[in-house]
Amino acid sequence: MPVHSESGNIVQTIWNYNGGSSLITGITKQSNSFVEVDTAMRIEITPKFSDSRLLISYNFLFGGNNSSAITTFRIHSSTDNFSSNSVVGSLNTEGARNFGHASHRLVDQDVNDRHTTQLLFTTPASNTSARKYSLFALNESNVLNYYHRTATNNAGCSATPPTVYVMEIGQWVFIMLKRYLL
Repeated sequence: MPVHSESGNIVQTIWNYNGGSSLITGITKQSNSFVEVDTAMRIEITPKFSDSRLLISYNFLFGGNNSSAITTFRIHSSTDNFSSNSVVGSLNTEGARNFGHASHRLVDQDVNDRHTTQLLFTTPASNTSARKYSLFALNESNVLNYYHRTATNNAGCSATPPTVYVMEIGQWVFIMLKRYLL
């Protein structure tokens, strides 16, 4: 007898907390083109259903190094361990603007200014092939940025582990149940 699973049911959730490490490793990046921020923030999922939606979340500490430069973040996906990749959910933009899932400009006080940043978005699964997601960033002025920590190493500053998850959300999934009669 077919049983209908309502749209919105969670099919599976995949977590990546601090890349599985017990040590928070700070990352610095300085690039005016999109580069992968931290390979430890990669996450892999194999959707169970091609018509599912994937809810993807990245949560990390970002330090802009007291610069007026804008940093744009976006998520890329790959099926071949990032020898090739594509932007997830890329949309057209006005003028010369870059598409991004989030952005920051941190010129608050000093090199230890930082913000906890969360990217949260959804994309269709489209198929049941395994794929990985990773965070990429571009800095408009090629300024050094900090991830998971800030510039100064003292007890007044903090280090924060990155957390990534992908949640597969069912869209009208049908399950066949078998009845066994004695």
